[in-house]
This record gives sequence, C-alpha cells and structure tokens, in this order.
Amino acid sequence: LKFASGANGKFVKVNASGTDFDYVTDSFISTIGTLVDSQVSGTAPQALVATTLTTVRLAVETAQTWMTVASSEFTLAAGAYMLQAVVPLYYAAGATEAYVGLYDVTAASMLKRVNAPVTVDGDYTTATLLFPLTVTTPTTYAIKAYASNAATIGKANSFATINEVYTQVAITKLA
Repeated sequence: LKFASGANGKFVKVNASGTDFDYVTDSFISTIGTLVDSQVSGTAPQALVATTLTTVRLAVETAQTWMTVASSEFTLAAGAYMLQAVVPLYYAAGATEAYVGLYDVTAASMLKRVNAPVTVDGDYTTATLLFPLTVTTPTTYAIKAYASNAATIGKANSFATINEVYTQVAITKLA
C-alpha cells in the first residue's frame, strides 16, 4: 500500500463509500476511552442501598476529546459508539434481584439494562453491558445499578500493592 506524499502523522482509512482510502489524523487505538472505579487496596466498595437506583462511581482512565466526565457521569459528542461496561456485584445476604444499565441523564431514561440476580447469601455476579449507541447531539450518560436488597459493587480485597478495580467501562468511537 503506497502512502501519499505528505501523509505526515496520518493513518490510512477506507473512505465512507468503501471505494478508496482517506488519510485521517485518528488511528483506531486513539478512539477508545476508558472509565474505571479504581481504589487503593482494602478500600470499601460502593454500596447499593436496597431498592435505590444508584449511579456507579467512575473516573477517567483514558481520556478522549469526544468524552468528558464529571461526578461519575460522562458526556459524549455526536457520533457512533460501542459501550462495554463490566460491573461486579456482591450480595451479602438474601436472594436479590438486580440490574445494571446505561442511563441517559439528559433525557432521564434507562436505555438498556442487563439483569444480575442471585439466589444465595454471599454470592458474586458480574453484569456485562454491551450497547451500540448513536449520539446526535452531546448527551450525558451514567451507568446505574439497582438491587432489591443491600449489595455492593464488588468486594474489597487486601492485596497491598494492587489497587481494587471495581467497575470498568470502555467506549469505542466508531464514527
């Protein structure tokens, strides 16, 4: 594949019609933003109060120009995205009905949710949310969790040199 003269710092991408190549400044790798809830080892996980829809604690791990984060909510610029969220849940006692979902803060509505129930005390489960998303105007979102009984987002360990990583979110900008 020949590179055009002067493609300085640009990457090859198939054009929108699929008939030729364009030279763009973004590479595929630069289009992934990540959010995480990472705490010092032994730090207690985020609590879920029974029957209360709760915003999952998040902070930027890998920043992107098309994404801003404030108070565990993230705003995406117009574009097409694939969102993947992995949320560990721990239930200390009782059968629990629970779910994790992508919440549109701007429109005050749940866009998609995945169930994460358990039937025994002291059980773990992991909710994985995978969701294609088209944003037409900048929109603010949050990952929300709900449990019918008290629960936590993960369970603390005490590995002295390793941070606790509770929730992880990867957002890939497709277009």
